[in-house]
Amino acid sequence: MPLTRVKTPRAMLIFSDVDNSPQLIAILKKLRQEEIEFILFLLGTSKKKLSFDLESLDIPYRFLSIATKSKIPYGAAIIFRQLIGTRPTVVYASGQFATLIGMATSFLAGVPNRIFTRHHSNFHTFYKMKQGIFADKIGNLLSTKIIVVSEIVKSILIENENVSPSKIRLIHNGIELDKFRIGFESQKDPRRRNRDHSEHFQIGVISRHTNLKGIEYTSTAFIRILNHFPNAHLTIVGAPSDSTSEILRILSAVDSSKYSLIDFSPNIPEFLASLDIFIHVPIDPGAESFGLVYIESLAIGVPSIFTISGILHEIPNLEEYVRVVPYKDSEAIYHAICDILGNSTNLQSEIPPEWIDQFKMELMADSYYKEIFSL
Repeated sequence: MPLTRVKTPRAMLIFSDVDNSPQLIAILKKLRQEEIEFILFLLGTSKKKLSFDLESLDIPYRFLSIATKSKIPYGAAIIFRQLIGTRPTVVYASGQFATLIGMATSFLAGVPNRIFTRHHSNFHTFYKMKQGIFADKIGNLLSTKIIVVSEIVKSILIENENVSPSKIRLIHNGIELDKFRIGFESQKDPRRRNRDHSEHFQIGVISRHTNLKGIEYTSTAFIRILNHFPNAHLTIVGAPSDSTSEILRILSAVDSSKYSLIDFSPNIPEFLASLDIFIHVPIDPGAESFGLVYIESLAIGVPSIFTISGILHEIPNLEEYVRVVPYKDSEAIYHAICDILGNSTNLQSEIPPEWIDQFKMELMADSYYKEIFSL
């Protein structure tokens, strides 16, 4: 959808590296509600679900094809011309390409307020990605405000990347809480909790197949569980990546009917509600910048096995609500699964509703509006 002419936009928004984002849609709805004039650019390799969501909401945007790093100057030139022509007072960027282009062009154009959200934690330094580290430095240097999604990301920026604390604002990611509360009721049904797990039970994972997420350790634990519970089934929802071949190698020890690998689930609340056990075991305290699946599974109330990363650093008394295991420990994951299956009448506490309430999408959108326009 081409941009309509906006005579006096208060803001330019630039999004990249995103397929589907209820969070970004919520922010845009809030800006529309507040009658904020804005220009929106989407950067990517092809139009994704977010594009169609914008069109269904009649939100104008311009799509720029940035398939490779060599296309960055092309996108930057177009955005720079738009900035010079319209002179917004604020540029907000979300996504790595968007941040690099948005902070550099808005600095050169003299935009006084340059803001981006830091969605990743120590990813670039963990993998020694020189170009990513350089891009992070550019964004940190040229921005006037950085929004972080968790305390762990804030710590990384301050302690590892020498960003001034005065530049950083914390806004947690949000979820559509009402959708997850529907699944909560089915999880708490006594008939579900007290049934015979020797007949059948479902273990689930939601994660891209990258080494940082630790799916290999869950897969190894699952193979061992099948020796005692042959009717168990593992479903992994997430896009293939660097550890896919290793995951498949591990799972090749059992019949392929015992597991499913699905790139995408259109209904995460329904999937989580269908599970008997949910497992998310990143391999490092900073492997997750936030970890939306942590909050989603806690909102549903599915018995869960976690390592501590991202937002979990901020949950008090975490072990009252979930099984916490050490990093990279398939043995501990196996024993945690056995513990859950053997203690159906001795359930862990439910996380307080008021703690989950702080992640309402509406609260997140309100916070973004205030931070972007508290000029």
